[in-house]
Amino acid sequence: MQTPTGQRPILHNQQSAFSIADIALLKVARKSETGDWILEATIERWFEMVLPLRRSCVLPITTQIAIESSRLPEPFHKDPADRLIVATARIYDLTILTSDHKIWDYPHVRSLASR
Repeated sequence: MQTPTGQRPILHNQQSAFSIADIALLKVARKSETGDWILEATIERWFEMVLPLRRSCVLPITTQIAIESSRLPEPFHKDPADRLIVATARIYDLTILTSDHKIWDYPHVRSLASR
């Protein structure tokens, strides 16, 4: 199975193979539908294959995460999805696996390059 190229904002922790902010599911689906990412299956099938196999945990947006996303130390870019992903990582003390250099360069969250 081929994973999408480009941004893959997956949040790692010790309790599961990976955790993912629910807003990241929207980013994957959107990039698949626009053709920015090419998957070897439909987006529905890709989610069915990837999420359960990896003991994944989808983390919902909470009021605490929403507030944190609006109070991130600046400067950080204004993409609301990336702000929610970073806020989720900060709240849950997670490391973000991404190819987004804006997140790599942000000193207020741990991140690993996925490229």
